[in-house]
Amino acid sequence: ARTQGAYLMKGVDRLVNKHAPRLSAARGRGLLIAFDAPDTAMRDKIIDRCKDELFLVLPCGDRSVRLRPALDITTQDCDEALTRLEKALTTALA
Repeated sequence: ARTQGAYLMKGVDRLVNKHAPRLSAARGRGLLIAFDAPDTAMRDKIIDRCKDELFLVLPCGDRSVRLRPALDITTQDCDEALTRLEKALTTALA
């Protein structure tokens, strides 16, 4: 979980920085990863676009998006998740 979490966190951090200042506060420990949208409406839009990409993420609080992958996730799975998240973010934030 620590190794794959670090790999996934690096990718999520890259995506959050790419879309800053609209996205912020990428954080995580192991495979428990989250980032913030500017408000609830944008967070919900991001979650809906993730669903369109068949990528399950969870809401948290007023504006956070959580990623909670299975503990046996592979690097290939992480790459696929990051690709789907990037597509969802690009669409939601357009």
